[in-house]
Order: sequence, then structure tokens, then C-alpha cells
Amino acid sequence: NMLIEFAGCSGAGKTTLSKRVLAALLARGHHGVYSPDEVARATRTAWLQNLTLRNILLNFALLPWFVCTLFKHLRFYGFAFRVICRDGAGILDRVNRIRSTMRLLSCDAMLRNRGTPTQLTLVDEGVIACAQNMFSFAHSGSSPNWDEVRRFAKLAPVPDLIIHVDIPFELAVERAMKRSDPPIRRGHAANRFENFVSSALAVSKTLTGSPEFEGRVLTVLNGNSSPESPCKLTDQIVEFILDCGALNVHR
Repeated sequence: NMLIEFAGCSGAGKTTLSKRVLAALLARGHHGVYSPDEVARATRTAWLQNLTLRNILLNFALLPWFVCTLFKHLRFYGFAFRVICRDGAGILDRVNRIRSTMRLLSCDAMLRNRGTPTQLTLVDEGVIACAQNMFSFAHSGSSPNWDEVRRFAKLAPVPDLIIHVDIPFELAVERAMKRSDPPIRRGHAANRFENFVSSALAVSKTLTGSPEFEGRVLTVLNGNSSPESPCKLTDQIVEFILDCGALNVHR
């Protein structure tokens, strides 16, 4: 089971791109799954159409996996909780970020233990997304602590492959402000969105460039408006995944 995480800031197009890549892999006869669907099936929450209710149930359904990851990745949890509790904007913000981190790592553990050896699991919002929870704070005008970002790379459970979806800053801000589920609450001044996006882009680039991820990362730019761009991006990613699978890069 190879875990392929799509990483990047909010609005980069990770979800759309990952679904296109999955469709292309399936069309070629490969066995692939999309992580939110796989987690919903495993926890028997797929019947719930209301995503808020589904997420609430997931928090309970994933508790056994959280216990497993807590002992296995105790140092990472301790590091993540310290950063969030130190830099979070109030109690509610800290609780939400901690809860999200717990859920992302629990899903990662579940996905690693499901499927066949040849299964390709495309992960939208996985372990690398924890870095956004930890370092992209919209209320702060300061830059992330880059030593801590590099420490994240050393402590976090590493996906088999990472597709880093980059995007121009102006387009990322525009998309973040238009999302139905914006990464920060609406009503904030535009510079809050800009601070968030700037940090998120910088964190993604720094993290995916870490030595711990060497040989596992493909960076693509998802900002080209030409009609053939989505197809070219999809083909590029599919070839990268299949080439890495053929070379047995994954663990």
C-alpha cells in the first residue's frame, strides 16, 4: 500500500488534482483509492452526507488509531502540541488545531494498515497538512520558525510519496477568500488571508525541500490557465507515481 499525499496551501487545487490522478490510474488498470472515501468506508460513516456530523463521528471512530499513534509518535505529538498551544489564537483555535492533528495522524495510521501491497492510496489532507495547522497562523504577522519546520520533517511519519502542488501567491489568496470553507474565518481583513497564504506557501516549500523527503517529492505548478494544463499535470503525476512504484521507492 503506497501512500501518496497531495500537499500545498488551501486553494492550491489538491482535491481536484488528486481525483483526476485517481481516475487516470484506475483507467490504466491500477488499484487506487481516495483517502476521504477510504476512511469513511473503514469507519462506516460514508452514509452521513453532512460533513460536520461525519467529522464528529470520525473523532470517536478513530480513537483506537489515535491511541496507537500516540505511543508510536509520542515525540511528534509532544512537539506539535507545544507549538500549537504556544502560538494558537485562543482556546478554541488551539483545541481545533490539536483535534485536526490527532485526526490526520490517526487516518494516516489507518490507511497504512489497509489495502493490498499494490494499492495506491491518494491522500488529500494527510500528515503534511499538520504543518499548516502548526505553522500557518493568520493572526500572527511573523514568519514561521524555520528550525521548527525542519524539526517537523524529522519527527512526522513520512508519506511514501508527496505531490507538492504549488500555486502563485495572488491566485492562492483569491481562492482562499472565495472558498465555501475558508481556512480562516470570514470578516478578517484581507491582510489576514495574505499572512496565512504567505506562511502556508513558505511552509510547504520548506518542508517538501527537507532532506528527509528527498526522492519522494514531485512539485507541480497548478496556476496555468491553458486548457491542456490539467491533463499535462495529471499525466506528469501519474508517471511519477508509477515510476516510483516500479523502482520500489515506497517502504
